[in-house]
Amino acid sequence: MSLEDRLRDVEEELKVLMEKIEDLEERLDEIEERLDELEERVESL
Repeated sequence: MSLEDRLRDVEEELKVLMEKIEDLEERLDEIEERLDELEERVESL
């Protein structure tokens, strides 16, 4: 495997990892929003 092939593989893996990170960030945002909603409900009790 040439250096260029390895570099391409690493770049592809990086793209996949970045997509996974973006997905996780979106999920985290959703969780934070839900948590805020729950906190508001608890405070109103």
